[in-house]
Amino acid sequence: MTTENNICNHFLNHILVYLIVFTLFQSCKVYQDPITLEQATTDNNEEYLKITMLNGDEYIYEELQVIDGNYYGVHTKNDEKITTLLIKDEVKDVQKQNKKSATLLNLLGITFGVASVFLGISMF
Repeated sequence: MTTENNICNHFLNHILVYLIVFTLFQSCKVYQDPITLEQATTDNNEEYLKITMLNGDEYIYEELQVIDGNYYGVHTKNDEKITTLLIKDEVKDVQKQNKKSATLLNLLGITFGVASVFLGISMF
């Protein structure tokens, strides 16, 4: 009987570790369906934008601006606004951050993490 309990506890401990690791490494930002560069520049809500380039690189910007027909991504680093030229032909996707989903997933992740730790402690 004790061998079965040890095997069960060992199995549950492994599951608990995997769940905690999964919770800690989950993404905390959720992005909506792709939009065009023009739509992203006209809609100036305070949301982050994820730009995916054709070569697979991904960049996160606070806003997009159009200056003299050229598109620029703007982000802040060390209290300094940095603008980066975006070549329209090299941009694959533009996605806006969905703040409601990101907040909900953060709350679920924290709740699930705390519950997992409590369950793990109570098993000892």
